[in-house]
Amino acid sequence: APAAIRLVNALGKRVRVFSVDANGERKQFAEVEPNASFDQTIRKGAVWLITDADAKPVGYFIGAGEPSRAVIRQ
Repeated sequence: APAAIRLVNALGKRVRVFSVDANGERKQFAEVEPNASFDQTIRKGAVWLITDADAKPVGYFIGAGEPSRAVIRQ
């Protein structure tokens, strides 16, 4: 079942949030400023990629099927 996730940007720079489908295709959902957060409802097993403004990956998370919190930091 879908569940809420809160992504917290503690990286100190803007990040971009993408969902990644089974073919590896990215769909951008948000840009999150430093010290801000982004809330999204996602399904269990969904893959999300976090990049910096230059599209360099800085992290990822996979939907757990329960309310979750992901903190992006160095």
